[in-house]
Amino acid sequence: MDKKTLRRSEIVALLTEQPTLRISEIATALNVTRETIRRDFREMTDLGLIDRLYGGALLRQGPETNVDQRNDLLVEERKKIARLACARLEGAQTIMLGSGATTVHAARQIASECKDMTVIVHSLGVIAALEGNPSLTILMAPGLFHPGERAVHGVTTVEFLENYSADWCILGASGIGIEGASDALLEGSDVYRCMIRRSARCMVLADASKFHRRFPSRYADWSRVSALVSDQVPDKDLAMAVLGSGAEIVTS
Repeated sequence: MDKKTLRRSEIVALLTEQPTLRISEIATALNVTRETIRRDFREMTDLGLIDRLYGGALLRQGPETNVDQRNDLLVEERKKIARLACARLEGAQTIMLGSGATTVHAARQIASECKDMTVIVHSLGVIAALEGNPSLTILMAPGLFHPGERAVHGVTTVEFLENYSADWCILGASGIGIEGASDALLEGSDVYRCMIRRSARCMVLADASKFHRRFPSRYADWSRVSALVSDQVPDKDLAMAVLGSGAEIVTS
């Protein structure tokens, strides 16, 4: 194996352990120049191995893994996002919570900090995170069960949600792009769109590994979102798209 091939394998290994890394971090880890890594990034992007981010890269992935696998990734980043999201809920009486690993962390934070709140959900994982707080009123939507996501979707779910209104909906995302928030599951997007319609405000929770990723179903453009809550500030182009549509970016 020549040096370039070996270095690319090492880059993939680094990005497997840490979903997003900056050029400077990889250059330091591999003891090479930043320009060498930039050249590798350009070639690896052309080969479909990575996606370029502002100042760094993201390992290109196939379809999103199931929620149980995602629960073990980026735990500290998701905990930070959950704390930031929960702090925005002061005064809220009713919220809707989407499915996903980050929203499960948000549910745990809500169970720890909030009282006398009604929470409308469609995810078994979210219910498990909330059930330790007896002051919460939890409404579980019916629907067609998706084992990988441990959540229900479909016409019955949407019809149920249409009967309720909320102060906030809190949603995860598979991808965060200039055009808006997208999800790997088409069925999930139908539920998220309904939650947005039935809520006064919408929070999208996404760690930085989701930036500039696009999945099949865009469920909201930024004009429909009140706040993007993340562990990092997006790069200039993405930040301008979010802020220019009137949404807020919350990172601290």
